[in-house]
Amino acid sequence: MNVHIIPSSTLNPETFDQVMHLLWKYTGTIQFIKGSPISIGKVDLEMYFENKEKYFEKKPPPDRSEQKYSLSEIEFPAIRKAVSWGDLFELCENYRQEHTIPEEDHVILLSDKLNAHNWFGCTDSSLKNYFIQANDWEYLFGEDINIRYPIVYEIAGWLIRTQMYDFFEEILDSYHEIPQGCLMDYCKRKTDIILKMRTADLCPKCLLHLEQKQVDPNYLRQLFSIIEGIRGNLTFFSRSSILKQKSRLEIRGYGMDLFLTDLGDLEVKLNPKEKAMYMLYLSHPEGISRSHLSDFKDELRSYYGRCSNLSSIESIEEAIEKMIDVTDNNMNEIMSRIRYKFRKLLGPYQSADYMINSTPEMIHTVNLDRALVTFNIDS
Repeated sequence: MNVHIIPSSTLNPETFDQVMHLLWKYTGTIQFIKGSPISIGKVDLEMYFENKEKYFEKKPPPDRSEQKYSLSEIEFPAIRKAVSWGDLFELCENYRQEHTIPEEDHVILLSDKLNAHNWFGCTDSSLKNYFIQANDWEYLFGEDINIRYPIVYEIAGWLIRTQMYDFFEEILDSYHEIPQGCLMDYCKRKTDIILKMRTADLCPKCLLHLEQKQVDPNYLRQLFSIIEGIRGNLTFFSRSSILKQKSRLEIRGYGMDLFLTDLGDLEVKLNPKEKAMYMLYLSHPEGISRSHLSDFKDELRSYYGRCSNLSSIESIEEAIEKMIDVTDNNMNEIMSRIRYKFRKLLGPYQSADYMINSTPEMIHTVNLDRALVTFNIDS
């Protein structure tokens, strides 16, 4: 089975890459295919919200013939632009035609626009086209979670649902109005999704229904592995502060890419200068003061030479000189970007030990326990 994942053109490319990397980690009979970005176009519907609680409340699904969402009877002070379900599914169908995608394949659009009924995602009547909400997750989970986890959970969840039922109306009729930690919980209060993400399971009634459908076990095994993996990542995050637990960090490949292996192999995307600087401080647990950075010029050059695409020795040398120049602000800018990227991925607690921090003595160091660091670097 082929599942084409397509991002809206305004979705953060890094988020999309992380989503695909996580999906590809779970191999099996389902092939997740990275699609090309598409423009959602004009966002001309308006949704009104009284407060944050209302913002995180689902609205009833439309009639099958309904293409636009009317708010003529609602008078809330907050206004957000939204896209109709019909328009989102039409984009999936257009993508199919433009890329000659077989009828049996699935197409999933990752939308960073609010949808007219404020759902996390949905499928159309064909049970082959989907949209998944790819924004605003940080408001539900806070900044301590990477949004790729709920996005991937929704992808896997909808693929399971469309194997459980033959018609969209059956999916609606089978939802649990009262949350019970089941994939089929309706979650009218959108914050209730956290409960079913932490269970990563179906209730006994839904499991029995799935068994009676006789779905390919290889298909289900892969999808349940995905949602179980996400459950493990959420559990790791929630317990990390109590257990004082940090993810292992693996430096991988000739280009020295950084992966947090206990967080679903989450990649920390650093550019060549950032990576070279980070590798230098990671290799020196005792720390390095800025005034002595020039003493490590050769080592910094070797790291930068591995991960940079600069071809001339002169260009590499010029970049290194700029990095170690105490009169230049380049080093501070690089460290600031590294801190920002770790914090964005991991939140304030998890990121603290991974960043390059400064001691009161003005020694810069990475506090991470080096027992958590492994090197799998090609020579």
